[in-house]
Amino acid sequence: MCRPDVPLSRRRRNMSTLQERKEVYAVSGEHFDEDGNPISQEEWAVLFGRHDRWRLRNENADVAVSTVYIGLNHEFGLDKPPLIFESLVFVDGDEVECWRYASKSKARAGHGTLWSMYRTKKEWIISDRITPID
Repeated sequence: MCRPDVPLSRRRRNMSTLQERKEVYAVSGEHFDEDGNPISQEEWAVLFGRHDRWRLRNENADVAVSTVYIGLNHEFGLDKPPLIFESLVFVDGDEVECWRYASKSKARAGHGTLWSMYRTKKEWIISDRITPID
């Protein structure tokens, strides 16, 4: 499971039941524009389907860091901002990190942090270990 601004190696999904997720979404809202404003599912589909939607990507021979606008709230706490941006790190094609953010500026900063960490530090990747961040 991705955590907001916290790295988790080899993420494991602890998925709640579909009914529990629907109950949370019914209270907190599910779809958001790039500025964090609630929107309808139809408006989100248009934004998400655009080829020019917001994204960042860096890669070299071994590592790729991709940060994108997802627009779906991945923060299930009712009193927290929606997490609508996501960074994924891939090493040799395997996903090893996932961070989520509430704003474009935090997503941009997190992307930079991940790229700095991984672009030359392949030895940091140890299966099932949380990587510390200063």
